[in-house]
Amino acid sequence: MKPPRTVPLPLQHEGTIEATPALKETQGVEVVRGWIHTHLNNGGDPHAVLSIHEWGQEAAGLHDEVSKSLANLVLGLALLRQQCVRDGAEVFTSTHSSIIALVWGHVRDALTIGCLTILPERRPQGFLAVPLYTRLDPERRIREHVSLNVWLSEGERGRPEVAAYSQTGWARNWVLAGKGTVYAYKVEVLDEARRTTATHAVYEHPWSGCNGLQNTVVRAVEVGSGAYTHDMSYTVLADSYHRTEVDAQEIHAALCFADGSEDFRVETRLLGPLDGGKFESFYGTQDCPASNLAHLVDAVRRFDLLIDEGRQHSSRADWEPAQRAIRNAIGIYNSPDSPLTSERRYLAIALAELGNIARRFGRYDRAVDIFEELLSHLEISEKRPSRLRAEINGELGVVLRHLGRLDEARGAFEAQYAIGKELGWERGLCRAVGNLGMINYQLGQATNNERLLDAAIMQQRERVERARRLMKTDEGMEAPDRGRLNAWETIGLSRLSLCHTARGNIHEAVETARESLQCSYASGDPTVVAMTRLIYGRALLLDGRRDEALHEFNPMGTCTPAMALCKEPSDEHRGYLRELVTDLDVKLDVVDEQGYSALDYAVFSDDKETQQIVIQGLQRRFPAVQVARLQTEAHLRRGYREIFQEALRPVLLEGGDHGGLRRLRSAYSRALGTDASKAAQFDQLKFVLYQDFKASGKLPWSTGGWARVFRPETVAESEENTQYRRMLVAAEHFLSLHPSVNPNKLGIWIDVACVDQTSPAAGVNALPMNLMQCDAVISLVDDRYYTRAWCSVEVLMVQILRRAWGMHLWYVHDKQGGLMEGPRDLEINMSGTVLSFEEERPKIVFLERQSKLLG
Repeated sequence: MKPPRTVPLPLQHEGTIEATPALKETQGVEVVRGWIHTHLNNGGDPHAVLSIHEWGQEAAGLHDEVSKSLANLVLGLALLRQQCVRDGAEVFTSTHSSIIALVWGHVRDALTIGCLTILPERRPQGFLAVPLYTRLDPERRIREHVSLNVWLSEGERGRPEVAAYSQTGWARNWVLAGKGTVYAYKVEVLDEARRTTATHAVYEHPWSGCNGLQNTVVRAVEVGSGAYTHDMSYTVLADSYHRTEVDAQEIHAALCFADGSEDFRVETRLLGPLDGGKFESFYGTQDCPASNLAHLVDAVRRFDLLIDEGRQHSSRADWEPAQRAIRNAIGIYNSPDSPLTSERRYLAIALAELGNIARRFGRYDRAVDIFEELLSHLEISEKRPSRLRAEINGELGVVLRHLGRLDEARGAFEAQYAIGKELGWERGLCRAVGNLGMINYQLGQATNNERLLDAAIMQQRERVERARRLMKTDEGMEAPDRGRLNAWETIGLSRLSLCHTARGNIHEAVETARESLQCSYASGDPTVVAMTRLIYGRALLLDGRRDEALHEFNPMGTCTPAMALCKEPSDEHRGYLRELVTDLDVKLDVVDEQGYSALDYAVFSDDKETQQIVIQGLQRRFPAVQVARLQTEAHLRRGYREIFQEALRPVLLEGGDHGGLRRLRSAYSRALGTDASKAAQFDQLKFVLYQDFKASGKLPWSTGGWARVFRPETVAESEENTQYRRMLVAAEHFLSLHPSVNPNKLGIWIDVACVDQTSPAAGVNALPMNLMQCDAVISLVDDRYYTRAWCSVEVLMVQILRRAWGMHLWYVHDKQGGLMEGPRDLEINMSGTVLSFEEERPKIVFLERQSKLLG
């Protein structure tokens, strides 16, 4: 579904401006009215219709902020109204996320400028409503109403006594941020004889205060529910009772379009306490400006989108893009003007995701530190346990289980289960019961305790059954997180197969593992599939089917069981890995979808024992010199990842002010200064002073002592002579373009001077990080420049950096002596580029991937 190109604006019916009372006195109304009618007439051509994007471009051209605000509001409401009227009162409709993003973009821009004097209204249902649009008929009855509804975090909600409410018209809700669970109720009006069975009283609420008890009592029964998050929409039918529940620590927001074309009255019926004396009105406007609410909603929305992006990458075991998205979310929280700084729960959510990524990379100590610190904070700050606390307990338990601390892991899983039960959270219970089953399996194996094995089998079956039930909503639709639930079902079946193996029921073990493998493909997680292949292959081996087992152990082009075991090392996993390497001689030189091998993952996890098992397996197949090279490359890739993603990327997220590049240089210097292994791998940033370069008369060689090392506390012939003269001319031209640069303080990175030519490895390894720390890159191009792999990867990196962050400059110097800005639309294609030494190709491919992650 694409955003519509044509927009029949409500103003054609003199509706939008007049329909929003807060705008009637706003300066600029007449300007916008004239602007809209001018463009609607299109010079008298009835066939010339502007697209919504063209309307937006025209609005941006208005001269004053008030007019821009009002124009944006009109455009956003027009598109929202068109979509709602087109869809009607359908309960389940598919709304493209781009449409919601487009509507919100216009409404947000209108509100955040702060020129429109709209005050939110507090509603007894628990939210603040920002009235945006109300269309009246000639009798002054409301026919349409649009509002931005925002549930703030705990302490700023409505009356807990309000159980549910209904209105006489249907309403369509477009969720912008946060998660809300909508509960539907069947309500039966009771006569006097059955009054004692009543659950609630009915109140009339005409948006001007509750009228009190209406002597009508009812019995309300919950009949269904649905959870909704950003970019989802749903419809509440007319005269149906419902309520929206939002976690006490969460912020939730939605745009609501209420239709009153069928005898709508501005009236809401509330279900409240039977004792009417306890239920008094607290309706009224709030001092909080609508602009502040819009800023808050937009920050939560952007945060939610990034967290979801990270989780989607994680579900596919694509951990580096996942880490990038989560760090970007943390950047929203940490930005100087962030409205989320007082909402620490959001930082906890992002840190928990980083802890999960650390766990999946085998960084157990770091993961434990993150999870334990978060739990300590939540236990103090939360008035009651939350789902977030349950999830973190579950993640902590998994790490502790991998560390062999089974009793502590059991305690974490029991806490996860207890919170899930208290909250009635089925997903939390599903995962917790499976994790407890795995603890019982391991303890049963260690102590030969059949009762623990019985408990493990029962718990894994329960996990599988729960996961299958959760895959369907109450309305029979597919659950939005079906992929994750499918992974839980897969894992439960795999563990059940292990239990059957422990019992000696090999046939059941094989069949259960086969079912698990078939199920795993739908999870979309290559690691889950690989672990399932491991369990199925081991069952096949025990059944005497070795060739079939080897087929499962050696898949091509994807994550293998050996890789999966190296990602999350533990005594259990190392035992399986030894079986694969020693007894079965599985292939260890293959790579997965990300280009990584089992050795790469063993090095990433920093588990020396796992590394040694893999190295021994490689030594059985390859010469010692080749194994040594593979080790060096794996450690080098780890160093690149850690410096790029953990040292330099957080600095990029701080913003592109004038000190950004100096902070990048300092961060790189600190990364080498605090890690001896990285200092041995990568050279420090070096440069030649421009005046020294000019005085040298030729290309300065590294052995001549021309290069200086950047310190955070300081300010920073034939063909060879031709290149030198080009560099000198380019530097002089650069200075003429930037007169504010002091030539005496200009530093130049030149490979032959700054890379030790007698021992170049560390300098070559550091080249991408050095480029990242330079203010400007000047490419001396010739006919073959873009065919060279190293030149191309440098251009790729600086293109991504300047597009994403706006700190870096890129210039092209041609053979005619001209210096010009590098083309922004140039796309670098690394395929087919030339290398002097083809064995460097894996490094180039890896750097291409890392460069793209910097965007």
